[in-house]
Amino acid sequence: MRLKTKAATLAGALLAMGGGTLALSAPAMAAPGVNMNLACQQQQGSGWEARSGNNVYSWYCIQGFNGFSGVDVSRACRDQNPGTSRAEYSDYNNAYSWYCV
Repeated sequence: MRLKTKAATLAGALLAMGGGTLALSAPAMAAPGVNMNLACQQQQGSGWEARSGNNVYSWYCIQGFNGFSGVDVSRACRDQNPGTSRAEYSDYNNAYSWYCV
């Protein structure tokens, strides 16, 4: 089998297995991320921790049994990554897919 044919066969197999979609999500990986625990501490004070459910809008801050608050993710981007202005996400169903732009 020629080298070109082998490469085309391998590329086709990767696409069929879903491997071709990996390259499309690169912008989210290249941008700075958000440390949600740090965001809770910066926005609420020491002793606050981040918790999440199963989507990007499920994040909240909690302090023991007494405190509960939402997280301003765009503010967290500005605080943690100077030069960025807002937060975006790459996958609504993945709470960890926030990144800063």
